[in-house]
Amino acid sequence: MMTKRTLGCASIIALMVGVACSSNDDNPPSNNPADACSTIESDVKNDFNTLAKFVAIETYRTENWANEDKVTEGMEKIYAEMKQQVDAFNAGQKTSKLTLTRWDQPSVDENGKPLSGEPPTWRVFKISLGSGPRRVAIATHLDTVAPGNDSWKPFTLEKKELDYNGKKEEFWVGRGSIDDKGPAVATLQVIKAIARKYDGSPQLNDVTVEVIFDTSEETAMSMPNYFRLNPTQEPNLAVIFDASWCVRAEKGVERPIFTVPKDPPGTTKTGVWIDSFKTSTGPANQIPDTTTAIIKADAPAKLDALAASIKAEYDAYKFDDPNYRHAELVVTREADSVKLVTKVAGAQHGSKPEENRADGANPLVSLANFLAFKAKDANWPENDIVRMLKFIEWTWGTKVFGEDHNHPALQASDEIFQAPNNGTTYAVTQFNDSGDDSAYPNSIVLKIDIRYAQDHHGSAKWNGQTEGFIDQMQNKPSYSRFKDIFGTLVKEFNGASNPHPVSVTVKETRPKGPESPVPPDVRKTDGPTFSRISKAYEQVEGKPCPAIAIGGGTDAKNHPNFLAAGALFGQKFGPPINFHGLSEGAPVSELTRSAKIICQFLDDEVKGATKQEAGVSTTAASLWTKSDHELH
Repeated sequence: MMTKRTLGCASIIALMVGVACSSNDDNPPSNNPADACSTIESDVKNDFNTLAKFVAIETYRTENWANEDKVTEGMEKIYAEMKQQVDAFNAGQKTSKLTLTRWDQPSVDENGKPLSGEPPTWRVFKISLGSGPRRVAIATHLDTVAPGNDSWKPFTLEKKELDYNGKKEEFWVGRGSIDDKGPAVATLQVIKAIARKYDGSPQLNDVTVEVIFDTSEETAMSMPNYFRLNPTQEPNLAVIFDASWCVRAEKGVERPIFTVPKDPPGTTKTGVWIDSFKTSTGPANQIPDTTTAIIKADAPAKLDALAASIKAEYDAYKFDDPNYRHAELVVTREADSVKLVTKVAGAQHGSKPEENRADGANPLVSLANFLAFKAKDANWPENDIVRMLKFIEWTWGTKVFGEDHNHPALQASDEIFQAPNNGTTYAVTQFNDSGDDSAYPNSIVLKIDIRYAQDHHGSAKWNGQTEGFIDQMQNKPSYSRFKDIFGTLVKEFNGASNPHPVSVTVKETRPKGPESPVPPDVRKTDGPTFSRISKAYEQVEGKPCPAIAIGGGTDAKNHPNFLAAGALFGQKFGPPINFHGLSEGAPVSELTRSAKIICQFLDDEVKGATKQEAGVSTTAASLWTKSDHELH
């Protein structure tokens, strides 16, 4: 809560250390340049080696937290590097030191039972400057998605000149370079710049400046749990440095699971059949690098014929859209089978299936649609795998907005997430036929990533005034409409009876687990959070920050005093940026410009902290409103 103070004194802390109370104008920084951010762009550009160290440390998670020990080891290495940097920096400071702290908490419920869908340990790192009750922060994350294939050397940061916005630009290419290790490293330089400027200044008695590092954002966010369990630590104003400038709204997130029972072992198979179909390993919010199908037959001649013809059939196949760009297919005749492998192209972030479809290809969608047709056309037996492939073709085809289906409830848009290109999207991303998913044993498992507009939320729409989750602002229960929508669709698809029925699991309420629905989240563009961050953007860029509505899900969700912003200045996630994809790259010019904006933002907040704390600011009071501390 805000501490009320008289206009005559900057802080009680200032009195305790013998510093006279006075206005900001009477207390300029004691010994550093007036412009803290004058060299920040070059500082970030010259810090390639730190980012190279971070990129080299593998911090992606595999299914069911199987490699958590390795991730923990990687995070400890990053923490040690941060400590070394903080200690070295503090040696040159007179009085105002950086403080590195951490929070490690087992992810358990009130009875001490591990929470499903959460990492074994929630972990947050934080570097702080100042001692005031008002907290201003920049937040990033240190975990990444899986690297994909190793052909691009994902853990070796490289400098490359790439075509971008019609010209050659320098890119830093490596896993995490833009999402989100590159921005994280930039924040280290920013807080050093602020600390240098305000070394010894009493203004740091009125504000605490922080850079915060989540360690599990890609899987199940740690930072919201930190604030939920430590509400006094929540910043009063924060930039979530993990998107584009500036995000005024994020779609809801829903991840239903579809299953088909696996055929019993020893089931008789005749003719030609699909023996295996699976995607490369990855999270539901990542379009897979590859999809592999294994076709078998009861006679070698049938496989020979298939191997000779199927590539031409695939290339000639008329998908549901004649302009659909299918994924590249590689056919291999193996000893007892034909192996089909499709490869991804374009954007791979699950929140951008429309961009992937426009400029790339989803290997799962391409191969599933073709083989669903092939199985029907060639009269292959409908086994467990074929049934799920037919469901994909029947429900979505190659479309990502739920178009052209006879169930219109799959489509939705609204005044914020507008049609035709920014409504509810469906990214069909993960297919596992192994039967080894612990949550859905002995099943074919299909996972999709939905980013949904307001009309797909079950309880509320934005009231135009309150900021945050659209249901909680109106004190309504949180649930999406997808349980009913997919329940109806699955029932229709299955018919009266079927030996391979499709089932769907849709969790009705937050907060437990990554498959739980997360409502749309909205900010007012004239509200205190957006306007203060936009002010810093305008000081650097000369124009107001664009107000964009995205599908991404960031650590800003349900925190009205947080805003996702930067490091990108556009919304293209495909090549050469490749967010969540192969050859992920950070455009250096945008990373450094973004660092200057967040430096300007923090500088503004430090300079204005005394007046805000004293109650002079007309917007400061509203910034102290706490969000509802819930798990995401």
